[in-house]
Amino acid sequence: FRKHTGANDPAEYYGFEHRMVTFAPTKVEYDFSGYLPDDLPPDATVNEWGEARVPGGFHHFSRYVQPLASLKTIDELVAYPWPDVAADYRHDHLEEAVRRLHDRDLFVIGSTGHMGWEKACYMRGILNVCEDLASNQNFATHLLDRLCEVFCFMSRRFAEAGVDMLWLSEDIGMQDRLMISPRMYREWIKPRTKRVIDAARQVNPGIWIAQHHCGYVEPLIG
Repeated sequence: FRKHTGANDPAEYYGFEHRMVTFAPTKVEYDFSGYLPDDLPPDATVNEWGEARVPGGFHHFSRYVQPLASLKTIDELVAYPWPDVAADYRHDHLEEAVRRLHDRDLFVIGSTGHMGWEKACYMRGILNVCEDLASNQNFATHLLDRLCEVFCFMSRRFAEAGVDMLWLSEDIGMQDRLMISPRMYREWIKPRTKRVIDAARQVNPGIWIAQHHCGYVEPLIG
């Protein structure tokens, strides 16, 4: 892009009518050594959720290493070092950031990033999450509720800051089918997604909602 246009910002160069605002990066140095293998390659990265990503050999794709994969009990889940999303320094800039963008007559979007089902799969592994839903339901409930708390807080803060749209991402589709049944989706995932949306709408009932899913999700659409 820079080579062909001489510019650094595609949104500015092409005149996008929207911009996204985000939470500030964490300042905490988390220790995930007890949750990740010791032999991660030197080019692996670990984010604030403890998800390790090992670069693959095909374009931008990475291999995930899940920090919650070996956890067995709810006590272990409670003791996990969860991100400090609620810390003031993570979000106290949002009002001013939204105001500046609105002053330019731009449509402002607040994005939670990967949440709910997708975040659980990144942190625990999709096979483990599916097994939890079938046979370890207390653990599944606690994990999904803990994640829901984080994203409810984020969505509420975006609404308080005055964003025009809340953007949710929760991939649950494959190429031609769902990852889990519509029944399980409506039992486990949809109510918590609704809580995240409701948290924003309690602040601004008119806020726009966008929900992104990669893959085939038609069976979920009424």
